[in-house]
Amino acid sequence: MKDILKHGIILFVIVFVCSFALIGVNSQTAEIIARNKEKQETEARMVVLPQADSFLEVEEGIFKGEKDGKTVGYTVNASANGFGGEIRILVGINPDGTISGVSILEMSETAGLGTKANNPGFLGQYLGKSGELKVVKGSAKNESEISAISGATITSNGVTSAVNSAIKTLADKGYINK
Repeated sequence: MKDILKHGIILFVIVFVCSFALIGVNSQTAEIIARNKEKQETEARMVVLPQADSFLEVEEGIFKGEKDGKTVGYTVNASANGFGGEIRILVGINPDGTISGVSILEMSETAGLGTKANNPGFLGQYLGKSGELKVVKGSAKNESEISAISGATITSNGVTSAVNSAIKTLADKGYINK
């Protein structure tokens, strides 16, 4: 019985020390992680709305892009579920409702399949499109279609769902014409 108690106390002390070590590491890195995430989003805004030279947050997750004091578009954070979990994206949308760019901020899709969603060939399909988009297997035949990534249709649907959500959010709030 003494051995069990002795081992239990030792285990408790180890867990206690490790817990405080993790708390310390987390407190040291949390601010750095937040700054890096903000930097990534700022850089992504410049990519998805390249015509803007400055951005002003108008609502949480929605930024107005301006050039020479005139609104040239908006960026909006959106997310949807993919095969490996949540896919977080940033979408640039012109005032007329056309997409100026899409950038994937975070995803945990299958390497070699779902991660192809980050390729310019896939993301480039969204450029200049507007309205409700849908994913099709094979070649897109009209403006409202996006060609799925072979072997990663769920990921393709997730990205497209997030893009549709971004367009709808901006249209519902009156920032763009749908």
